[in-house]
Amino acid sequence: DVLGSSMLTSGQSYTITGVPADTYDLLATDCDGNELASEYGVDVPTNDTWTLSDSGGSDGTGMELYIDNYSDYTICYLYISPSTSTDWGDDWLGSDTIASNTSYYFSQMPAGTYDLKAEDCNHNVIAQYNSFEFPTYDTWQINNP
Repeated sequence: DVLGSSMLTSGQSYTITGVPADTYDLLATDCDGNELASEYGVDVPTNDTWTLSDSGGSDGTGMELYIDNYSDYTICYLYISPSTSTDWGDDWLGSDTIASNTSYYFSQMPAGTYDLKAEDCNHNVIAQYNSFEFPTYDTWQINNP
């Protein structure tokens, strides 16, 4: 139990640092020991995030994809395309932007494998991630290129 005697209420977050990249089983329970969420055999890279949400089911429908912009750039264009597609499609942000050191999320995201691309306001690529497995990973952390 990595929380020890601590508890998380709805809307709170908890950060665990120093976890080496490896394959893990993840389990969250309420105070009575009832399972809230679990994932098994998850490949966890360094600095990954596991977010619990009550907005969707375990099949990936209705779940949220989070974009954490830790870069020094404002993200003006974000493309999310199925990995099987040869086209990036339309910008998912529309008139929204993701400022440096802020987060953004898309709800009702279906499960799947996606290619992700973030661009600044001049269409320079800040970051790109191919074969992002959602909801195995539900957060894309963007750092400086």
